[in-house]
Amino acid sequence: MRWVFTGTKQSVSVDLLRKKLLLNRLEPYPVGTAGTRAVFESTEDLSALGDHLFHDIAAMRLDFIRRCAVREPPLQDIRDAWRTHLVCLAAEESALQEGRRIALNYGDA
Repeated sequence: MRWVFTGTKQSVSVDLLRKKLLLNRLEPYPVGTAGTRAVFESTEDLSALGDHLFHDIAAMRLDFIRRCAVREPPLQDIRDAWRTHLVCLAAEESALQEGRRIALNYGDA
């Protein structure tokens, strides 16, 4: 439950469960190479923004239990999970291939 945005000089991580924003600067590593590493700079507390901007795990758990108790289907079915995984895997593949666009084929999903 974390989003990470990485630019050329800085990365920002938004932790949806802890309601925190983490700022990191990027610096060359090892020195003299094209590699980089993220160095922690600061944390911002976002809890004052309210719950409507964040992932409500407690409500999701309660909804899951309620659906089980009354024999309702899940809010998201297995096809939704499969599609989400395909998108995540394609994003990872794209990152490994220097941002190349990856075509998705949902097949029977």
